[in-house]
Amino acid sequence: MRSLAALLLLAGVARAQDARTLAWKLAEGDKAAVSWTAVGRAKVVVEGRTLLSYDFTQELSGKLSVASVLRDGRAECLVSPRKHELKGKMRTLPFHLLVEDGDLVEAKGFDTGRKDLRKIATEPIWLKVAANGTYAVEGSEEVVKFFANQDSVIGPDLPSTALKAGDEWKTALMLVDAKEFGMKGLTGTYRLAGFERHADADCAKITMDETQDAMLKSVKVRNEIKREAFFDPAAGRCLKAKKSWRISGSAELDGQEGSVDMEFTVEFRLEPIRK
Repeated sequence: MRSLAALLLLAGVARAQDARTLAWKLAEGDKAAVSWTAVGRAKVVVEGRTLLSYDFTQELSGKLSVASVLRDGRAECLVSPRKHELKGKMRTLPFHLLVEDGDLVEAKGFDTGRKDLRKIATEPIWLKVAANGTYAVEGSEEVVKFFANQDSVIGPDLPSTALKAGDEWKTALMLVDAKEFGMKGLTGTYRLAGFERHADADCAKITMDETQDAMLKSVKVRNEIKREAFFDPAAGRCLKAKKSWRISGSAELDGQEGSVDMEFTVEFRLEPIRK
């Protein structure tokens, strides 16, 4: 039989898990292995003719180091890429860019005469991460586009209030291609599904699963949005976050039947490097 002290301790733990504040807690000198893997495809057809078609896989991995903590509380983080790979097809033309440890291994389908090609793939990335998981980014134009023009690249935006299982909060949604095509003003709802073990840590499991309609230029499309993240409250960092977004629809444009079908996924992983 458990002692009264043990029961009181368990009750205290249960109360603590009833409502917990989730916040990033990066300190100067912290280091972690990080990676992003993005997969996408798109196809736009009008009167049976394919106007746009592509698919790609992009992988960026390296080391994140916290250089300093700014006066406003944001952590200034340097991401040093070790591997950057982009491959896929634009219509029927294949492309493959691979840079490892600063060396340009392959650049199929790219202009190798571009002086900035290696810089794009190897230039360090600066992230300024706030406690709520929002961030600012500095780096090459392509990197800034990837990080700054979509939300939740390092995990969900977090509310300042304490959360318990079942709590929900809204966030603005952005997707690079959708923004360029003119789809704006979308919001989504995160939900704290509960707490469970992940990567040897007691993590908050955060999810999003919803469907909503919007206008993509002049086409009404259906958005299917799914997200799942594991946030370690004790360490104050997101260990894994995956999001997927499918956009599909059809319409008559200038008397011609057309359709659009796009799907994107991005997976983020962080593994602390012990000192």
